[in-house]
Amino acid sequence: ERKALAANVACLRSCEVAHAGDFVSQGFCVLDKCSKDLLRCKGDKMCWSAVQCLPQTAQECAMPTLDAYVHQPLFQDTVKCLGHGFQSCGRRAVGMVQDTNIAQAVQCAAQCTRQPQSRLVEQVI
Repeated sequence: ERKALAANVACLRSCEVAHAGDFVSQGFCVLDKCSKDLLRCKGDKMCWSAVQCLPQTAQECAMPTLDAYVHQPLFQDTVKCLGHGFQSCGRRAVGMVQDTNIAQAVQCAAQCTRQPQSRLVEQVI
């Protein structure tokens, strides 16, 4: 478990260095490059116990979202689009998200995404 945890930390640090000063790109780097290892750690009882300093919310809410990001390309692309939109447009992007027409479009797109079919979701639920 120590190797897995060290690899996760190394991945996180590499994203921090590779995208210094760009929080959004750092975040997407973590999602793109580190997510699978983090999910594997979650499945390993010893590894996961080493990262229990994370808030309980992360275990209950973030892991299913992380699983969806890793396994659903449409969800991944949508998150990236929104993230880059917020970075580029700031307040105007927030106003766009508040638009009910946009909310309806997001709801429509959400109907096209599939529930991840992994044991992780079953364990969390």
